[in-house]
Amino acid sequence: MVRRRARTARSHVSRNTGARPAASSARQISAMAGGAYPVIRIMPNTPCAVGAGVVLYDANSLVTSQELLAFTNALSGAGVLDRLEERLIDAGSAVAGCGPAFADLFLEALADGGVSCGLPREQALE
Repeated sequence: MVRRRARTARSHVSRNTGARPAASSARQISAMAGGAYPVIRIMPNTPCAVGAGVVLYDANSLVTSQELLAFTNALSGAGVLDRLEERLIDAGSAVAGCGPAFADLFLEALADGGVSCGLPREQALE
């Protein structure tokens, strides 16, 4: 049932929009699909590709508990699944999407400072 609903909605959205805008609300996605469809809006970050990411998500009221369970089981290998109210997903994705990159850049700069003061890079990275 989940797959059939997804295929129907995906087909309609692909034909009628040509894209899946990231900042679209569940209501807008449902409207683009041309009907009242269950929508799970997700915002994964890049580390999901290696199972170390964060997937922020919310579901509209048409998503059944069985569909939500299938969704969370399917994405469990991506990392942490964090359900947020839809109004918070954009803010959450800014933190989860950019935060790790800025933290990494900051730590690398600290290590560079240690190296410039004479520490071996391996120790500076510890």
